[in-house]
Amino acid sequence: YALWEEPLFLHIIGAKKGQAFLNGHNLGRFWTVGPQEHYYLPSCWLKEENELMLFEEQGLIPAGSALEFRRLGPYRKDA
Repeated sequence: YALWEEPLFLHIIGAKKGQAFLNGHNLGRFWTVGPQEHYYLPSCWLKEENELMLFEEQGLIPAGSALEFRRLGPYRKDA
């Protein structure tokens, strides 16, 4: 566990609709209808051991999801 200089995001792939939680904090709802695929993980919510929970309403498994450092934010791919 450490505080990073670059923002950390959860990139949700393989899920359609649901909610994401980090250590009991609600990161927000996700739905493939909208443009958002990356969800910011505030460093102040991170601990030495973390629990990331995705509740997918249709029971799909978001196996392609990943954690990504994105210094340019959620909408621009880092060079």
